[in-house]
Amino acid sequence: MNPDSPLVLDLGCGTRKTPGAVGVDRVAAPGVDVVCNFDVGLPFADSSVDEIITSHVVEHVADLSKTMEDIWRICRPGARVRIWTPHFSSGMASWSDPTHRRTFTSRTFEYFLPESNTHYLRARFRIEAQRLHYHLGGVRRRSPSLWHGLEYRFGRWLEGWANRNRINMQRAERFVSRLIPFEELYVELRAEKNP
Repeated sequence: MNPDSPLVLDLGCGTRKTPGAVGVDRVAAPGVDVVCNFDVGLPFADSSVDEIITSHVVEHVADLSKTMEDIWRICRPGARVRIWTPHFSSGMASWSDPTHRRTFTSRTFEYFLPESNTHYLRARFRIEAQRLHYHLGGVRRRSPSLWHGLEYRFGRWLEGWANRNRINMQRAERFVSRLIPFEELYVELRAEKNP
């Protein structure tokens, strides 16, 4: 890897590592460059990483606060952290995997905001973007049946409405998701560090 190029980590990459990223996972597999236990810590230097991508990983860690602290520690100031995780309203996406330890809402990551009153956390991030996905992974595909086609179009409409603004997102989580669950939450963070 070129020392002048940005360091991008794909945490929990499995066998589908993001092109150009350093693959990090608990298990040695094709595409995994660094094997480590996220609950013990990430073997990277302080303020050394420019971007972190982690898809369906944070719901598996034993201590989310500790993991987020470690992610923050290795991030350079302003580093981007992109997280996909099951949404709390989807019992299938959240709890069908017996290794999942928690669920997430759009407010979960607000505890890491600089203005948050969580004095016991050092990690601070700005929330750059959030999206609720009706279809896992925000998948947009053609379906073979009329029913699936209608569900696909409804899901697109629902996502568009819920993600239009913060108020709609909170309404969707508080009221709509009890009847029509969202499968996934996407959040994009920026590491906040004082010089």
